[in-house]
Formats: sequence, C-alpha cells, structure tokens
Amino acid sequence: KPVKSKVEYIIHQALQKSGLSFSYEEPLQLSSLNFPIHPDFTIRLDDGTTYYWEHLGMLDQRKYFHDWLRRKKDFENNGIINSVVTTDDLEGIDDDKVDTVIEDIRKQNLKPSPDSKISNHHYKLY
Repeated sequence: KPVKSKVEYIIHQALQKSGLSFSYEEPLQLSSLNFPIHPDFTIRLDDGTTYYWEHLGMLDQRKYFHDWLRRKKDFENNGIINSVVTTDDLEGIDDDKVDTVIEDIRKQNLKPSPDSKISNHHYKLY
C-alpha cells in the first residue's frame, strides 16, 4: 500500500531500515467507535508492545487540527493515548529527528510533551 505523503515515505523508509515490525494504515477497531480507524504506522515490538505513530502533516489547517483533536479523544477514551506518538514537519524535516523517534519507540522511552495539545508524545521533525 503506497504512503500518502513525502514525509510518510521518509518515515516508512526509516522504519524499514530500523528492523522494527510495523504496518502502514492497519485497521484498528476502538471500542468507542463502530468503524475502524487507520493510524499511519502501527509498530509492534518483540515484547508485544504496540505503538501508533500518527504523522500530522497539516496541523496548520484548522479543520485538520480539530479532526485530530477528535481522534486524540478516541485514543484517550480507549486507554491507549500513551501508546500514540505524533510528529509534525511544519518547519521542515531532519532525518536524525525521525531516527530519534524510532529509537525512543525501540527503547520504550517516549519523550513526554506535557504542554502539547497534540499528544502526550509529540515530536517536531526539524
């Protein structure tokens, strides 16, 4: 399944190089919804831990931002918000930052983002 943006392609390539087990837009059924959602990347670690990486490439657009806040609520209502990693590239992208996110996932040591409205673990990719 082809990715939908240049940045998703960069993330996809970096995940492939990392050796982590992942899928793109895998359906996820949340108990609070009667339809599946499709997180950008679902990453499964060897110990069974699952992370969901949502790249939010259009946060500067009001509708997109508000749609994301609704989706964030879905993750919260299903008790998996701490397994969600979000990124943005509003000021560009640096491959090293993508690798940092991957290493934090691998080490299960996600950076907390206490002041972020976006997610508990939000990374800027620049």
